[in-house]
Parts: sequence; structure tokens; C-alpha cells
Amino acid sequence: MIFRAGEKAARNADFFNSLLAYLELGYVPEIDCTHYLSPLVGAAPHEFGLRFAVHAPWITGLEGQKRAQPGKKWAGFLQNAIDDFPALAANGFRIEGEFLFHPIRLDPAILADAYPDTLADALEPVDEALAHLAAALPEFDRLIEAAQSHFGRQAIDATPPG
Repeated sequence: MIFRAGEKAARNADFFNSLLAYLELGYVPEIDCTHYLSPLVGAAPHEFGLRFAVHAPWITGLEGQKRAQPGKKWAGFLQNAIDDFPALAANGFRIEGEFLFHPIRLDPAILADAYPDTLADALEPVDEALAHLAAALPEFDRLIEAAQSHFGRQAIDATPPG
């Protein structure tokens, strides 16, 4: 479910599929993990962090085409183009399949010591990740522009889903 600021009702999955490029909190690999806190403190074989993703059928211009594999085409573009965007890696982002991922890990001892009084010190890695994200935002714009150029006019003019 998706909420926007000020909304009281969740949006459904169709809304999520209409997002063309987005950032989310999540974990990698994307396999059964039901608790976000476990990967956040390193108590699970996953990493928690920021994920940048695009709606691959839109960016590739392959919306509605059977067997077109837009996700694979987007992932291939990322692999080939990532070196042209050094600020992404410099700010902690790396490729994870079809995502760009920035890990966030909290020290469980610091978190336990800070709870319940103040979590500010324990959440310093989150502040750092958000600063990295802010610094990388222009690179995400350039990445989208490069992908649109790479995949051609068809991707730019594609009608967003939904």
C-alpha cells in the first residue's frame, strides 16, 4: 500500500505500477523477509536501504509488448551505463538487478542504548544515507535522460500506465 502526505487512505497496487521512477525503502535480495528491522541491524542475510527503480516498460518503451523483457533491457542498460554516472557510486549506490541500491545499517548496540530516550545518535546512518541521496539526485535525472536517449523517442513519448 502507498500513502502520500496528507492522505488517509492507502492507494492500491495499480497506483504503484503507475510510478515511472521512484525511491523506496527496502531490502536486497528481495526474498522472504517480513521484518525491516532485522536487515536494518544486520540480523538477517539481507541488506536494508534506499532503492531507486523505474517502471522498466515505460523507460524502455516496451509497454504492452509480449516477451519484450523490459526489466532485463533496463538492467542491461544500467550495467553498461553506470560508469558514466560516477556520483552514484561515490554516494554509495550500487546496482542490484534492476535497482540502484544504497545500504543503510544501524548498529544494534547503539540503537539499544538509545532506546527509548533518543534515537538521534542511533539513526545517524539514516541521515548520512539521506545526504548521499540528496547529493545523487542530479545523477538520477541524468540517468533517466540517458536512458530515454538510449531507448529512443518511443520511451519519451510512452503513455504512463494507469
